[in-house]
Amino acid sequence: HKSPQNVLVIGAGVAGLQVCKLLLDFGIHVECVEENSEVAGVWHKNFTGYGLQIPFELYQFPDFPCPPALKPAGTHATGPEVAAYIVAYARRFDLHRHIRLCTRLVSLSRPESYALTNAPAPGGAPAPWVAIVEDTQTGARSTLRPDFVVMCTGLFSTPFIPQYKGLSTFKGTALHSKDAADLEF
Repeated sequence: HKSPQNVLVIGAGVAGLQVCKLLLDFGIHVECVEENSEVAGVWHKNFTGYGLQIPFELYQFPDFPCPPALKPAGTHATGPEVAAYIVAYARRFDLHRHIRLCTRLVSLSRPESYALTNAPAPGGAPAPWVAIVEDTQTGARSTLRPDFVVMCTGLFSTPFIPQYKGLSTFKGTALHSKDAADLEF
C-alpha cells in the first residue's frame, strides 16, 4: 500500500492538535476541521470556574513545556489558562494554517465499492473518503476527499443529557453545563 497523502482530522483539541503535528512531522498533508472559533476543544469555552483537577505540570505537551509567561497562577490551572497554553502550542508549531475553524463535519462516507472491504483504490492508493463540511458562520458547504480520517472529537464534545421521570413535564429551565458557559452563579 502507498502511504496516505492527505489526512482529515476532525477536532482541534489536545488530541487533534497532536495528531496534526505528528502527521506533518512525517510529511503528510493534513487538514483539520474545528467547530469552535479557536483551537483547544473543551478548553476553548466551558462552564464558569472550570479548570484542571490535576497539577498543571502533569497536563503539558511532551514537546512543548509551558512558556513562563503562560504558567498558571496556582497549582491547578483554570480553564482559560489551559486554553491559552493549547493555543500557544498550535501557534508554536504553525498548526493554525492547517485548521479550518468554525467548520463542522456534516457527513462522512466512502464509495460503496470500498466501504465493506477496506480495499485500496487502483494503484494501491488508499480509498478516498468523502467528507462534507460546513462553515458554521456562513452555512457554506464543501467536499473534502481525504485518504484517511482521524476522529479527535473527544469524550465531551457531545453532552450526555440523562432522561429521567418528570423531565418532559418540568416547567422550569433545564440546563446542561455546556449551556452555562457565560452564567454567573
